[in-house]
Amino acid sequence: PPEAAAEGESVAAAEPPADPAADQQRRETAEAIAEYQDLMARLALLRQERNQLLLRRPATDPMVASLERQITTVQASSMDLAERHPVVVSRVQAPGQPSTMVMGPVPTIEDERALLVALEARVAELNEQVKTVEGAIGGISDLGFKLADLERLRQMQEEKFRYFQSSLEKAEVDRKLNPTDIPNISIVQSPSAPAKSLDPTAFKLIVALAGSGLVVGLGLAFLFEWVLDRRVSRPTEIRTRMQLPLMMTIPHLRSKESAKLMDSQSLAGLLEMPDDPLLPPPLPERGELRKSGNGNRGGKLARQKEDNFITPYARAIHDRIIFNFEINNVVHKPKLVALTGLSSGAGASTLAVGLAKAFSDHSKVLFVDLNPPPNARHLNGHPAEALRRALEVSRAENFRDSRKNLYFASVPTRRNGTDVGSLAPLGLHEIMPHLVASDYDYILFDMPPVGPTSPTLSMAGFMDKVLLVLDAEATTPENLNWAYSELERGRADVSCIFNKAKTHAPKWVAGEH
Repeated sequence: PPEAAAEGESVAAAEPPADPAADQQRRETAEAIAEYQDLMARLALLRQERNQLLLRRPATDPMVASLERQITTVQASSMDLAERHPVVVSRVQAPGQPSTMVMGPVPTIEDERALLVALEARVAELNEQVKTVEGAIGGISDLGFKLADLERLRQMQEEKFRYFQSSLEKAEVDRKLNPTDIPNISIVQSPSAPAKSLDPTAFKLIVALAGSGLVVGLGLAFLFEWVLDRRVSRPTEIRTRMQLPLMMTIPHLRSKESAKLMDSQSLAGLLEMPDDPLLPPPLPERGELRKSGNGNRGGKLARQKEDNFITPYARAIHDRIIFNFEINNVVHKPKLVALTGLSSGAGASTLAVGLAKAFSDHSKVLFVDLNPPPNARHLNGHPAEALRRALEVSRAENFRDSRKNLYFASVPTRRNGTDVGSLAPLGLHEIMPHLVASDYDYILFDMPPVGPTSPTLSMAGFMDKVLLVLDAEATTPENLNWAYSELERGRADVSCIFNKAKTHAPKWVAGEH
């Protein structure tokens, strides 16, 4: 309305004209107040950061010292500002204190705009300072890591210096104790000049004789090894040169250990069959065999003590045979295992007894001796009856409940006028269904040595595993290749046992520990 417009014009005319000097004074005062407030806030923030840092680091830390310098700078700036504008002290309260300042309102809009411009400029300046401080803090952190690395380097150099100092002191002491430097010790006799004590011609002759002796010795060794002595003397020849599977090597016993052993002939003739087939046969104790009260009735099997030399080897062979059955998925019962050799003294019978004992620790085992002595007496005049009787025992009701695990039968394989009950390969084929139907877990056969007329070549094909025992003193490569090929031709799974292995070189040369 016209009345209101006229009233506004009268009010505007009544206001005094603006004073530029007063406006400039108010703007400077507002900027000083804003700057003082920022200085107080920054001072409080720096003190708080210093107090928190002192909780983790000592007062001598570089970062703590930097904060102290910044606090001193801010305090100096605030005091300088308070001297130039005393009014800011009364109009600004310190952070964290109750407000005691009573500020009047800004008289005009120009004061508000001037204050806004001052605050924006201050904010921009503070942002620049924040960036500068952040960069300085990052540089201080990097310097802290470098300082730590330099401290570690200083410690290492100090340790080296101490070591060199102690070494130098020790060398100085040794030098002072040197007899040549002690004044009261004199030289009794000076060393004589060196002189030639051997003529060059004689020296060459000695070297030539030594070299010729070495060459002759090596030649004789190779002559005996490759020409004169054709025996298989090392187990590595079986694996590398002949490419045959070798399950184990049994070392040759010295004279003291051989007193505990029995050869295969004496072992075959002295073991006996008990009257009750559910009872195990008597076994040898410490190399001595016991006879039953009813006399010798043929067969062989002996109880071997834990300290017998063959026990650990028999157990190791037992474990490898079990592993071979597992990986080849041989799960039927009973499993048939045969032992034979290339000669009568190879040690197959002794190893068979130890292996039967190892199998009988946790299984029902029947030990069948197919290689008894020629003069052995057998059950009722018919050796084959012992095997049939042992098979009948396994079908008894109390067989599995019996604590006896080892059973024995002796059946010869030699064909002559007196052994009417000998077991020929055809007889083994006929009795095989009864063997398979028995309740034994394992049936071990001690077979005759392999030869051109030996029944072992025909019987080996019925077995699940055949162990060929080799005598290191009587095995030639030709004989071994022939026997292995004949057994393989009969579809037998054959592994070799190298017995009586000797070594003539020191243990460190042969690779033994």
